[in-house]
Amino acid sequence: MKARITVLAILILFCTNAATSARDKITLASGEWPPYTSKDLPHYGLMSKIVTEAFALAGIDVDYTFYDSWKRCYVLAKKGKFDGSLTWIPTRERKKYFYFCAPAIPHENVFFHLKSLKFDWNTMEDLKPFRISLTASYSYGKEFDTAVKQERLNTYIVYQDIVNIQNLLQGRIEIFPMDKEVGYALLRKTFPPKDQARVTHHPNPLQTTFPTVIISKQIDPDRAEHLVAAFNNGLKQLKKNGRHQEIISRYQP
Repeated sequence: MKARITVLAILILFCTNAATSARDKITLASGEWPPYTSKDLPHYGLMSKIVTEAFALAGIDVDYTFYDSWKRCYVLAKKGKFDGSLTWIPTRERKKYFYFCAPAIPHENVFFHLKSLKFDWNTMEDLKPFRISLTASYSYGKEFDTAVKQERLNTYIVYQDIVNIQNLLQGRIEIFPMDKEVGYALLRKTFPPKDQARVTHHPNPLQTTFPTVIISKQIDPDRAEHLVAAFNNGLKQLKKNGRHQEIISRYQP
């Protein structure tokens, strides 16, 4: 009897391990962009949580690797060292090397300014009187980027998002564009409450984008197609059952 029980236990253990190992896994490279992605946040952030749950509905586990450089994430995924990356916006250049999944979550770039500044805008002309700080290598939409390139706006370039906030608080600039959630997350993490209380944003978005997961064209084509379909179907289910909005709401301040 003992032998039978032992054999049965071994079989159960074997089947359990086989079922676990049978689950597919996707490897994704990610940078630090709280509250959307970060190795230090619960579930690795808002975007990562949605991605994890969408793939889970297809029986796929997500293995995240975080880097300090988004460029490194992009290059490694482009070479097929990872299955893909997040969170990226479709461009003609990127589509040469990646398949894009369905839009995962909307991002709004807004203008941050001090509450003491009387600021309103609707057109590029409205922005001309203001000193504007921008982060190098960022795109803020075709119309704004063109106005900057043609030097129709009074802009300054910095190399870190945090410098925009510092310049604003010190009166060196008057407005700067940034993702709304990222801006407030950076404020809360880095600056004291008295400085946080001085900053607000204009409700009119400069740009609304829909970043998502990219899958490398260097991996097996059939696998790439499977991963894109799995995410898209999972995301559709999350939106249909209300879970997508529930996750977003939990991460909003």
